[in-house]
Amino acid sequence: MVLGKVFVSASGGRGLSVWPRLKSNLGPYGTVNGPMATDRPPDVVRERADPLPGGRASCALILDRELTRDEIARFYLVEAAGRPYPMDFDVAGRVIAWECGRDEAERWRLALEIFLVKSFRGETRDGAGRRSGRSAEPTPSH
Repeated sequence: MVLGKVFVSASGGRGLSVWPRLKSNLGPYGTVNGPMATDRPPDVVRERADPLPGGRASCALILDRELTRDEIARFYLVEAAGRPYPMDFDVAGRVIAWECGRDEAERWRLALEIFLVKSFRGETRDGAGRRSGRSAEPTPSH
Protein backbone atom coordinates (compact mmCIF):
# COMPACT_ATOMS: atom_id res chain seq x y z
CA MET A 1 0.00 0.00 0.00
CA VAL A 2 1.19 3.54 -0.74
CA LEU A 3 0.78 6.03 2.09
CA GLY A 4 1.72 9.56 1.07
CA LYS A 5 5.28 9.38 -0.26
CA VAL A 6 6.21 6.11 1.47
CA PHE A 7 5.51 2.47 0.70
CA VAL A 8 4.10 0.42 3.56
CA SER A 9 3.99 -3.38 3.62
CA ALA A 10 3.58 -6.18 6.13
CA SER A 11 6.86 -7.82 7.07
CA GLY A 12 5.90 -11.38 8.01
CA GLY A 13 4.67 -10.92 11.60
CA ARG A 14 7.23 -8.26 12.58
CA GLY A 15 4.94 -5.28 12.04
CA LEU A 16 5.05 -2.87 9.15
CA SER A 17 8.02 -1.91 6.99
CA VAL A 18 8.09 1.68 5.76
CA TRP A 19 10.45 3.06 3.13
CA PRO A 20 10.35 5.91 0.60
CA ARG A 21 8.82 5.23 -2.78
CA LEU A 22 11.38 4.85 -5.53
CA LYS A 23 9.37 6.69 -8.17
CA SER A 24 8.35 10.29 -7.63
CA ASN A 25 5.53 12.18 -9.28
CA LEU A 26 7.12 15.55 -8.58
CA GLY A 27 8.42 16.21 -12.09
CA PRO A 28 11.47 15.60 -14.27
CA TYR A 29 13.93 17.18 -11.83
CA GLY A 30 12.78 15.47 -8.63
CA THR A 31 11.63 18.60 -6.82
CA VAL A 32 8.74 20.95 -7.22
CA ASN A 33 11.02 24.00 -7.02
CA GLY A 34 13.58 22.70 -9.54
CA PRO A 35 14.48 24.49 -12.76
CA MET A 36 11.73 24.63 -15.34
CA ALA A 37 12.36 23.84 -18.99
CA THR A 38 12.04 26.95 -21.13
CA ASP A 39 13.16 28.20 -24.51
CA ARG A 40 13.91 31.62 -23.05
CA PRO A 41 17.60 32.28 -22.47
CA PRO A 42 18.35 33.44 -18.93
CA ASP A 43 18.95 37.11 -18.17
CA VAL A 44 21.95 38.34 -16.21
CA VAL A 45 20.79 40.00 -12.99
CA ARG A 46 24.21 40.61 -11.46
CA GLU A 47 27.83 40.54 -12.53
CA ARG A 48 30.87 40.45 -10.31
CA ALA A 49 34.64 40.58 -10.85
CA ASP A 50 37.04 40.50 -7.91
CA PRO A 51 40.82 40.86 -8.15
CA LEU A 52 42.96 37.97 -6.94
CA PRO A 53 46.69 37.89 -6.17
CA GLY A 54 49.07 37.35 -9.07
CA GLY A 55 47.17 39.41 -11.61
CA ARG A 56 44.17 37.06 -11.63
CA ALA A 57 40.45 37.80 -11.37
CA SER A 58 37.52 35.80 -10.01
CA CYS A 59 34.37 36.53 -12.01
CA ALA A 60 30.75 35.45 -11.79
CA LEU A 61 27.39 36.07 -13.44
CA ILE A 62 24.16 35.54 -11.54
CA LEU A 63 21.22 34.62 -13.77
CA ASP A 64 17.52 35.25 -13.23
CA ARG A 65 16.82 31.49 -13.20
CA GLU A 66 18.61 28.17 -12.87
CA LEU A 67 19.71 26.44 -16.04
CA THR A 68 18.17 23.02 -16.64
CA ARG A 69 20.36 19.94 -16.98
CA ASP A 70 19.80 19.95 -20.74
CA GLU A 71 20.78 23.62 -20.99
CA ILE A 72 23.97 22.99 -19.00
CA ALA A 73 24.82 19.98 -21.18
CA ARG A 74 24.28 22.04 -24.36
CA PHE A 75 26.46 24.82 -22.91
CA TYR A 76 29.36 22.43 -22.31
CA LEU A 77 28.99 20.97 -25.84
CA VAL A 78 29.54 24.29 -27.63
CA GLU A 79 32.71 24.27 -29.75
CA ALA A 80 35.47 26.80 -29.15
CA ALA A 81 38.50 27.54 -31.31
CA GLY A 82 40.73 28.32 -28.33
CA ARG A 83 40.73 29.37 -24.71
CA PRO A 84 38.46 29.98 -23.00
CA TYR A 85 36.54 26.77 -23.51
CA PRO A 86 33.06 26.14 -22.07
CA MET A 87 34.67 23.75 -19.55
CA ASP A 88 36.64 26.70 -18.13
CA PHE A 89 33.37 28.00 -16.67
CA ASP A 90 31.69 26.51 -13.60
CA VAL A 91 27.88 26.39 -13.84
CA ALA A 92 26.06 25.85 -10.52
CA GLY A 93 22.43 26.80 -10.02
CA ARG A 94 21.97 30.40 -11.13
CA VAL A 95 25.71 31.20 -11.02
CA ILE A 96 28.34 30.87 -13.73
CA ALA A 97 31.84 31.48 -12.32
CA TRP A 98 35.38 31.50 -13.71
CA GLU A 99 38.92 32.66 -12.98
CA CYS A 100 41.16 34.30 -15.53
CA GLY A 101 43.85 36.94 -15.89
CA ARG A 102 42.68 40.43 -14.88
CA ASP A 103 43.49 41.80 -18.32
CA GLU A 104 41.47 38.99 -19.97
CA ALA A 105 38.27 39.32 -17.91
CA GLU A 106 36.31 41.18 -20.60
CA ARG A 107 37.32 38.69 -23.30
CA TRP A 108 36.25 35.76 -21.11
CA ARG A 109 32.94 37.50 -20.30
CA LEU A 110 32.28 37.96 -24.04
CA ALA A 111 33.22 34.31 -24.74
CA LEU A 112 30.76 33.20 -22.05
CA GLU A 113 27.98 35.22 -23.66
CA ILE A 114 28.80 33.71 -27.07
CA PHE A 115 28.74 30.17 -25.59
CA LEU A 116 25.34 30.86 -23.99
CA VAL A 117 23.87 32.20 -27.24
CA LYS A 118 25.23 29.25 -29.23
CA SER A 119 23.93 26.74 -26.70
CA PHE A 120 20.41 28.19 -26.90
CA ARG A 121 20.56 28.20 -30.70
CA GLY A 122 21.59 24.54 -30.67
CA GLU A 123 25.06 25.10 -32.19
CA THR A 124 26.85 22.27 -30.37
CA ARG A 125 29.35 19.56 -31.31
CA ASP A 126 26.78 16.77 -31.42
CA GLY A 127 24.21 18.83 -33.31
CA ALA A 128 21.57 18.15 -30.64
CA GLY A 129 19.09 20.91 -30.20
CA ARG A 130 17.47 23.35 -32.54
CA ARG A 131 19.06 24.37 -35.80
CA SER A 132 17.94 27.00 -38.24
CA GLY A 133 16.18 25.83 -41.37
CA ARG A 134 18.79 27.43 -43.66
CA SER A 135 21.18 25.25 -45.62
CA ALA A 136 24.85 25.36 -44.67
CA GLU A 137 25.94 24.89 -48.29
CA PRO A 138 26.55 27.97 -50.42
CA THR A 139 24.04 28.63 -53.15
CA PRO A 140 25.24 29.47 -56.67
CA SER A 141 24.74 33.10 -57.67
CA HIS A 142 23.28 33.91 -61.07
